[in-house]
Amino acid sequence: MTAEELIERMRHAGPPTTDDVPVTFDGRRLDSPEVVKAWLADLAARRAAAGADGDE
Repeated sequence: MTAEELIERMRHAGPPTTDDVPVTFDGRRLDSPEVVKAWLADLAARRAAAGADGDE
């Protein structure tokens, strides 16, 4: 799908509701800047640990 096709499909979509938030595979709702920052810090720590173990 091209960007133009996506824009056309979303042209008549309504605005997001208060519950339209990203949800991670483990069920965490990324519904505030603080929660997103904590999730990114956790992700960075996991990646660093995986890299230190040689699991890259």
